[in-house]
Amino acid sequence: MSRLDRSVVAYAFLAQAQRSDNDLLSGLMPIFKPIAKLHEGERFDPKAFSSLAGELYGLNVSAWAVESLVPRLEAAGVLVRIPVADGVHDYVYAQIDEQFTAVTEKDVAYVLNRFVAFARPIIADREEGLLNDDELKERFLQHIVDLDFVGAVLKPVKTDAPDGKPQLGLPKPPEQVEWENDKSRRARIEVLCASFIVDLFHKDKNLYELVARITAGALVSEVVLNFQNPETGLALNGLRVVLDAPFLMSALDLGNSDAFAVASSVCAQLREHGARLAVFRHSVEEIQDNLSAVLGAVDAGVGHGPTARRLTDDAFRAYASAIKDSPNARLHQEGIEILEPPNGPHSFKWFTEENEATFCQSLGFYQNRRAQERDAASVAGVIRMRAGLRVRMGKVNACRALFVTANPWVAERSKKALLKARVYEEGDVPPSMTDRYVAGLLWVIYGGKAGELPTHVLLANCAAAIEPKADLIHRMHRFLSSVDEKQAKYFRALMTDERAGQYLSQLSLGDSSYVSQDNFTAILESMKSALLEKHEVERLNEVHALEREAEARARDHQAQQARLEDDLRAARAEALGARNETGQVRRVVRALEKQAAEDRRERAEEKRYLVEWSVRRALNARSAAHWVAGILLGALGVIATVFANSAVNDYVRWGGVFGGGLVILFSFWRIPEILFGRLIDKLRDRVFYNALVSRGISPDQITAMTINWRTGTVQYKSTDPETF
Repeated sequence: MSRLDRSVVAYAFLAQAQRSDNDLLSGLMPIFKPIAKLHEGERFDPKAFSSLAGELYGLNVSAWAVESLVPRLEAAGVLVRIPVADGVHDYVYAQIDEQFTAVTEKDVAYVLNRFVAFARPIIADREEGLLNDDELKERFLQHIVDLDFVGAVLKPVKTDAPDGKPQLGLPKPPEQVEWENDKSRRARIEVLCASFIVDLFHKDKNLYELVARITAGALVSEVVLNFQNPETGLALNGLRVVLDAPFLMSALDLGNSDAFAVASSVCAQLREHGARLAVFRHSVEEIQDNLSAVLGAVDAGVGHGPTARRLTDDAFRAYASAIKDSPNARLHQEGIEILEPPNGPHSFKWFTEENEATFCQSLGFYQNRRAQERDAASVAGVIRMRAGLRVRMGKVNACRALFVTANPWVAERSKKALLKARVYEEGDVPPSMTDRYVAGLLWVIYGGKAGELPTHVLLANCAAAIEPKADLIHRMHRFLSSVDEKQAKYFRALMTDERAGQYLSQLSLGDSSYVSQDNFTAILESMKSALLEKHEVERLNEVHALEREAEARARDHQAQQARLEDDLRAARAEALGARNETGQVRRVVRALEKQAAEDRRERAEEKRYLVEWSVRRALNARSAAHWVAGILLGALGVIATVFANSAVNDYVRWGGVFGGGLVILFSFWRIPEILFGRLIDKLRDRVFYNALVSRGISPDQITAMTINWRTGTVQYKSTDPETF
């Protein structure tokens, strides 16, 4: 298996490293299995293991950290214990037969092949074109893991004379020339790698996510292996974190949006867990100098970079100008303390002025000497703030002070220089850490919102690496101005677009010397084509998004239509059932109404019968009264006849007999009616009403009836049962 093949296997494992709330180290054990595969049966050596981890992954894992991992490596099946003598044992690498799960070798190999296909047309006519495919892949693997774009950050800016030739100056020392050449060579490859990742972000999000996973695996692995599984929820009270100027500008949202996402999240996490944020006075002055320079450049029409692009917005310009003129108020608002670097005999006993000067020289040859001195002063200031305190990596919260920088070169060189000077030992918390490393540390310790940091770190670092330098932009502008001022203005307009600047870096690999009289127009045309392609991709993405939205809406519409049809069928079935039920109800109602009518008729007939019965009873009572009156009158007539018959006078006698006879004759016919008719009717009515009451009928209930007292019959006035 070649070195590249072993790296591919290793990175496939690395992409699977993830944060676990229970045991981070157990989750990271699989990434060491490729080392065991490579050295199966060989004796385990911590130093060699550390070197192999660095070779395969680019991880900076110290030998002392590896020694403490031995029990876990044994438990994970990476190492096997071999008895040597009584009570003495050794370890050898185990046999590994395990296969991949979430990310495979094929996945990583696909990423590498895509990178080679991306890189070849760009480097075809350059020195980098001499690299074979395996070398290109190894360079890319290295950069996606450590995100260390030192060459792109520190690459010297070349100034040309008006004729386009390199400007003459004092000869540089050989070591400076070599240092600058090394940074320039590294920068070209770094720009190439960063350009590919940014291109993936815009054109192939799925593949970008895979690269981000590999980066995240490397980030969490490096942090965990050096901090030895720090406890979650670790309090940072007592820790003062000093920010460098570039990182603070990102935290104040003065640059790239992804850099702001990283920096603001890191600051928020630090504050939330008790750390105090600070900045040295010279870093505040650096921010003011940077803002003054970019504001002046924009006003002169030659501004470039993320801050310059945003200055076209009036609100942002006012915000940036306010910070330039009065940074203290904004820093106070963010809870960031402004410090003067420790100075004086007491502080110098921990790190002398000579130590600081030596350290400043070890940083190399910055283009901006003042920036180099400020970086050295910041690291020296943190060392003096610690006052000789040395803390192991697992106790980072106890180190008192820490310098966070966006420049990985400062963190790397300060660690190496201070180890060499024996100011610190391997495994101690270094005075300076990169923002990338601190972001990973926060992700490992706290998780939560910090879990989004690796993706932002990847994009922010790549975007920073391919941001075109001033010499590249000025060289392009000068060539264009010499031929066509309109084209020069068009180029300046292009530089207000972030992707245009990235394309310029991509085409030239950030090297201004690549731009020449022969190719500057071709570069501009390529930039135009690239931007057209970008807009076409964006348009297609928008079209695809609209198509997906339309498809989703169509699916929703179809689903809704299906639901409506189901509801309609159900409603129809329900309506039909309701209709049948209504018919049944109507039939029942009609039957009930008919039965009710019959019941009313029966009750009415029963009532009529009772009334008729009462009428007959009353008529019987009247008839009885009539006969009683007649009998009494007849008796009076008989008595009158008897008395008349005893009269002496015949006329009187015969008249009395005749009159008595008439009385007797009419006493059962007309006389009772004439004499007692009204009294007899009253008797009849009283008997009638008493009979009604005795049968439970009130007098007002007979208003709907007609009584025929002559025949003794009772009839309803209407035949409608509702009126009964």
